[in-house]
Amino acid sequence: MAKKISHAQLEGKSANESFELLYNTYIDDLYAFGVSVGASRTLVKDAIHDVFLAMLTKKRDLSQIRDIESYLFRSLNNRIIDSWRTQPNEVNVEALVTVSVEPTHAEHIDDAYIATQMASHLNQVMQKLTYNQRSAVYLRIMCDMKYSKIAAILNCTEHAARKFVSKGLANLRKYQSELGKWIKN
Repeated sequence: MAKKISHAQLEGKSANESFELLYNTYIDDLYAFGVSVGASRTLVKDAIHDVFLAMLTKKRDLSQIRDIESYLFRSLNNRIIDSWRTQPNEVNVEALVTVSVEPTHAEHIDDAYIATQMASHLNQVMQKLTYNQRSAVYLRIMCDMKYSKIAAILNCTEHAARKFVSKGLANLRKYQSELGKWIKN
């Protein structure tokens, strides 16, 4: 997860400098989030472009945004959902939470095979979660976000965000038999 940008870091910078700092800081995390929730790579790129273009053209006063990180993730999430409403074929089912697990300095071919099998099984199980569960689990586990931020991004209450994470993890445990030995209690 990228380092969080605070208003103090943007203070004294021009609008273009602030925009560039935000873009460079969050682009990879936004892209990973968009792909992880099942949007096609093209849709994610377009949605991110739309989010930043809207910020730049509307000259949104960043000081009025309480949490810039949540604002960016929520804007992206909303753009993806809006796109799916108008073009439901943009859902990339195969890419839902695609996990890349590669052994570093693999000493044996078996290590690479095991890592590939583990990623494949985990991806199959993650596809069985609902959109909100997938999103919440990704934001909580992979991005280490607090429940309040997850709630803001998914446009729900903090209690609902906790429930999405809890149910998502419970479902992952339920499907543990499909993962075999890969996930331990």
